[in-house]
Amino acid sequence: IDFPRYQYIRYRDAARWKMMTDLADALRTLPRLRLPKIRSTGFWVSQETLASQGPRCKENAMYAAYVLLGETLGAPLRYVSDWGVARRGAAAFKGLAVLHVGPAPFVPAGVREQVADWVKGGGVLTLVDEETFTLQIGAEALGSWKDGLGVSGPGRKTTFGSEWPLGKGRILQLAENPWVMGAWGRVDAVSRMRELQVSTGGGVDEPHWRFRIPLAGR
Repeated sequence: IDFPRYQYIRYRDAARWKMMTDLADALRTLPRLRLPKIRSTGFWVSQETLASQGPRCKENAMYAAYVLLGETLGAPLRYVSDWGVARRGAAAFKGLAVLHVGPAPFVPAGVREQVADWVKGGGVLTLVDEETFTLQIGAEALGSWKDGLGVSGPGRKTTFGSEWPLGKGRILQLAENPWVMGAWGRVDAVSRMRELQVSTGGGVDEPHWRFRIPLAGR
């Protein structure tokens, strides 16, 4: 992936690329599930951060979110890509009530402002790292995500961590990072995330998550 505007990206490992394309071909043959019309829970995919890591990039947070939010809690989940926001603007946030962000220090130019505008319109943004959105290619690093999103002060303590108002919405910095392998097996983590999902309007218990893979020949 080396578009003219992303010349610094290094997805050039041939074996890794073949694995990704083979997997994509296989996925296209699978039967589709009927998804809810509005998927109000988003999980941030920081492609800018992944691209900065080269061919050996690793991202467990996206998988942990799929299992914890999706398979375990049945949230109406979809992924939101930073590059997608850079291309599509406000349309990338359509229908979202809550957007969860795992470790994501890098952010494309102009995307911080798009995220802040979505929160100001009433969205709930959750973060786990002070360094979220602080790095940008060719720009000076920020001290914290607060500098980029336009909030200040210590924040109000809540059940989940610290909270800052921004327009009609709010930003939560979670006291504990739930996007780790095995979090879905901990009763406290699952209970806390269910409470957060309900309180933000993100939703839980969607029926499309109750699928079962059919037995051979059926």
